Amino acid sequence: MTPPPSVSAIVVSHGRPQHLALCLSALCRQRHPRYEIIVVADTPPRWPDSDVPTQFHRFTARNISTARNLGLAQARGEVVAFIDDDAVPEYDWLDQITAPFAHPRVGSAGGWVRGARGWAWQSKTILVDPEGWDRDLTHSAQQPIIVPAMPSGVLKTTGTNCAFRTQPLRAIGGFDPGFAYFLEETDVNMRLAQAGWLSVSTPLAEVHHATAPGPHRTTLRVPRSLVEIGGSRGRFLAKHCPDRAFDRHLKRFSEDQTLRLDRFVALGLLEGAQRDQLLEQFQSAMAEGFQSDLSPLAPLDGPSATGVPLRERPTSPRHLLKTGDPALACDLVAAGAEVTRLSIGVWSLTKPKIGYSAAEGWHHRFPLTPTGRRLFQQEIARLTPRRGPWVT
Repeated sequence: MTPPPSVSAIVVSHGRPQHLALCLSALCRQRHPRYEIIVVADTPPRWPDSDVPTQFHRFTARNISTARNLGLAQARGEVVAFIDDDAVPEYDWLDQITAPFAHPRVGSAGGWVRGARGWAWQSKTILVDPEGWDRDLTHSAQQPIIVPAMPSGVLKTTGTNCAFRTQPLRAIGGFDPGFAYFLEETDVNMRLAQAGWLSVSTPLAEVHHATAPGPHRTTLRVPRSLVEIGGSRGRFLAKHCPDRAFDRHLKRFSEDQTLRLDRFVALGLLEGAQRDQLLEQFQSAMAEGFQSDLSPLAPLDGPSATGVPLRERPTSPRHLLKTGDPALACDLVAAGAEVTRLSIGVWSLTKPKIGYSAAEGWHHRFPLTPTGRRLFQQEIARLTPRRGPWVT
């Protein structure tokens, strides 16, 4: 049996130490036998107590592509996996996201992303065309699918849940620093496809994404600036769109942004003048991005020492708990176990909620309603093969 590939899990972070700490807590509990964690951030992280090999590289600029390339240049794994600092991976994330690379022609893989409440999907399998427009691809939530390159587009891996074969990614120059934020991994997918590599969408590789506030958006996801998004849109069109009809594309994307901003205005989250300023930012930056330098990217070098050591340690016990008492969960987590607790009760919840904490592990909560009871039973059936056995 072919062993799983070694993997370097890379997290880029800026100004979010609490979110990063939670992400690292879950990353250090991955089941994968051979992986390292690389953090590229403005300040050193608070590392959990763990035997997982780690690296930290300081980076203070706000350019996610350059930061990812810094991690890529030091990665010792055969595969590099990326997750955002405000996301939390499930216990088997690295196993699932690296499994497609058993196929020798697979260059990239993308998992599915749950939203802040942990229940609804934030993104599934998405295709993107050369103009940068997305469309969902419907398929089973259990089976991975290979997505070959096609004239109408390629697989769009989400930046908070994606993985790439390390050497091909370095060979194409890694991430383009011209994409300071937004569309950077989509540009990579396009270039890998042009080089003949396949992509795989693997639904069981799940992360939970909180979409924390930052320099580009507020807590309610209201944009603070559209400069980076506009610049990336323009650059993507210049690199990948088969026609040069910039005015037509500018009109379409401006209309799309206007609809989005108008929704925030209607909710009272933006003033009309703010909307107009954001739209002007977007249009100016998009024009500038379209005219930016498109010189080919030079291949990236790797570290002098390669290979992630195999961690020889016993497999962590797995426990599914049907109890509202967190004490048992805390004790089991402290003993090194994987813990998932399901509880159903009278809360202010009207919908299920899934959350993770370093002390208790995963907690799946359901309202005491007929729908809540039904979903509770469905979740038991879903989790039993992946996180059992049960402890009642």
